[in-house]
Amino acid sequence: MENKQTILITGGNSGLGYECAKTLAKEKRGHLVIASRNKKRVEQAVERLKLETGYDSIDGMALDLGSFESVRGFATALKSKGWPPLSSIVCNAGLSPAKNSKTVDGIDLIFGVNHLGHYLLVHLLTEQLVDSARVIFVSSGTHLPEHKLARRMGVPVPKYHTAVSLAYPEQAPSDERIESPPQRYSTSKLCNVLATYEFDRQFKKQGMTVSVFALDPGLMPGTGLARDFPKVVRTIAFGIIGFLGRWVDGIRRVEDSGQHLARLVTDEGLNGRSALYFDGLQQVRSSADSYNIQKAADLWETSARLVALKPEESRLWSEPGANQAA
Repeated sequence: MENKQTILITGGNSGLGYECAKTLAKEKRGHLVIASRNKKRVEQAVERLKLETGYDSIDGMALDLGSFESVRGFATALKSKGWPPLSSIVCNAGLSPAKNSKTVDGIDLIFGVNHLGHYLLVHLLTEQLVDSARVIFVSSGTHLPEHKLARRMGVPVPKYHTAVSLAYPEQAPSDERIESPPQRYSTSKLCNVLATYEFDRQFKKQGMTVSVFALDPGLMPGTGLARDFPKVVRTIAFGIIGFLGRWVDGIRRVEDSGQHLARLVTDEGLNGRSALYFDGLQQVRSSADSYNIQKAADLWETSARLVALKPEESRLWSEPGANQAA
């Protein structure tokens, strides 16, 4: 990766995104842009990164993935900065709230932030991508039905019927409705992998040489993902998990997972490869559902309608229904 290119990391002000940015900064990898909802925290994170790494080519911007208006405003602002073109978009930001809620656009918050916000962001930035750029989605092993640690932690197996039922669960038929936030979370992580493979197909259709990867970073005690759970629950749970992490596979230090994420940005051994899912450093198979073409097409088409994607906004735009027919 040349230094005259920009790497965008969402959720880069803390946790996994911050550690990824720190790794890239230490290696002096291009112009880093970290984005998160809280502008003040982003600015503080930028200053901290500069102090810790001695690397100054870092900027921060505010981005609320739960607002289509914010995502569009962010993309417009990014294009106006005059920074180098994008070599990588790291779709890292995500949440797992204890209670169900909605975005400002009236969509389920977990689905809206963990999937739709990034879906729209990547579309809006397709014109900024250099040849052989990379798009990376941070998914989770919770999307795997056979993931023992996720099941022991009480995270249910994903339940994907249609993207509409994920966006508006209260309007979905009873057999499609997902009530529990943890199951909405694991299903959103399945959407991340479905999106990884579908973006790869769509980039190829347009003749664009963009690599798309998904990462399971593992369970990382102390990150902000469960920030909305009661403090006592977080303290006890992550204390136990942190202790067990010495022996239980799938529990990782956030510093290590940050390096794993950064590796997907920089590893030249991945040049020319795409549509891959990684568990840490290991390329592995994702769930059977993640390879379902019909579900991927439904997610792609419905997401385009939900975000009101326009032809002039994306190089990947297609006529409604075209992807379903394919």
